[in-house]
Amino acid sequence: MMANMALIEKQLQLLKTTFDKYAGKDADKGSMSKAELADLLREEFPGMAGDKQQLDAFFAGLDGDKDGKVSFPEFVQFAATLLLMLTAQILKNLKANMGMLEKQLKLLKTTFDKYAGKDGDKDSLSKAELADLFHVEIPEMDGDKQQLDQFFASLDGDKDGKVSFPEFAQFAATLMMLYNAF
Repeated sequence: MMANMALIEKQLQLLKTTFDKYAGKDADKGSMSKAELADLLREEFPGMAGDKQQLDAFFAGLDGDKDGKVSFPEFVQFAATLLLMLTAQILKNLKANMGMLEKQLKLLKTTFDKYAGKDGDKDSLSKAELADLFHVEIPEMDGDKQQLDQFFASLDGDKDGKVSFPEFAQFAATLMMLYNAF
């Protein structure tokens, strides 16, 4: 039956199934008592199941018509509000993480810019500039000339004799993945 339904219909059906699972245990199948709501919160949303005072306040907020029970439309309104709250929290977390990502990208670009251009082209690293960067920033990678030549050749993806910022960023990403793997 649910295979042919539109997504919104499936979501509403899931809400109705969840509502029906808890509603009516006390008698009225069309509504949820405070005890049934407490069961639902405890089972479906353990992080929201608080003490009796919190439950009373939560129930009062859901019971829009103040009839002492939560109807299915009131439950749907709760689900929509919860979805908005979760979406807001996800966006907040995403923005917080983007702030960190933005800082890391700026640091990567600042490091690149610090060494690029000493030999003339500020948009790329020459082999000497890359050697200087390794010597100061990543001493573990500061090797002999043959190692530097091989490494430079592997970084210079387009074989133009210099390392662009995208090539450098790809190297940094690979280095971070290797670092985090060990």
